[in-house]
Amino acid sequence: MTTPRFATVRCTALRAVCCVAALGFVTVGCGSPGSTSAADADGIGETVTIDHRYGATEAPVKPRRIVSLDKQWTDVLAALDHAPTAHLADPNIADGLPWRDTELREAATLHATTALPFEQIAATHPDLIVVSYLAESKTAYDKLSKIAPTIATLGSGTVDTWRAITKAAGKILDDPAAAEALIEKVSGGIDAVRTELPGLQGKTM
Repeated sequence: MTTPRFATVRCTALRAVCCVAALGFVTVGCGSPGSTSAADADGIGETVTIDHRYGATEAPVKPRRIVSLDKQWTDVLAALDHAPTAHLADPNIADGLPWRDTELREAATLHATTALPFEQIAATHPDLIVVSYLAESKTAYDKLSKIAPTIATLGSGTVDTWRAITKAAGKILDDPAAAEALIEKVSGGIDAVRTELPGLQGKTM
């Protein structure tokens, strides 16, 4: 049985994009979850308003303990040198993602099957929780908000683009310049892949 050509091209493209993402995340300096510095102390007590599908959240600026319940948030935070204190494992990727072995080496791993692990989340004592499609109801969001300030999907849908997440993370970490630099870097890598694989021209990522 032969493999359709479009499937082969798609598979190759996905591998290439994953490599670009890995380069974008691995080459950024590693941050220790929960670590603090003189710069971190400057933001203590300050907040920034982040709008999302369930309203708006006053998020602490430069939070020291972030729990990420979304893999895109996890990777963006790690790439911005502020790896989360704890992150939710992706049950669909049994072997993990290669750059996470370094970036998340000190982060606690949370596990869930069908429901959010609220007790595990609370046990990490987060300053901020970020989540997307797993907070599929206002009830789930409210439970998370009782644990710590929580940011749900930034738009009206169930997922966000990595660019939107990166910009929001830049505001929370009080470093929009680093967020824009990351967007430019990864976007440049994606453009390079499109050039190498002309079949991707006109596609969106």
